[in-house]
Amino acid sequence: MRISVLGAGWLGLPFAQLLIEKGHQVQVSKRSEEGVKQLQAQGLNAIQFDADNLLKDEHINLDNAQLSDFFNCDLLLITIPPALDKGEGSNTLN
Repeated sequence: MRISVLGAGWLGLPFAQLLIEKGHQVQVSKRSEEGVKQLQAQGLNAIQFDADNLLKDEHINLDNAQLSDFFNCDLLLITIPPALDKGEGSNTLN
């Protein structure tokens, strides 16, 4: 199965690694260019994508071949936890 993981941080990265171990074709995303480089250095298929731009109503070029390929998947996992470390979130499941 072709799976894209939107948000390969502390939550999404372990999901992606498990899915790869199970034999799935996995792509991941990170907000920063540096984060993408780190994931690629680990052998992951990673792209840069900041979902916050969708909320800010900023233009996103969905014609971009890499981005189109990312969203052309059988399953899209969105793993964006609350940003408690930045003081931006207040609700979590304990």
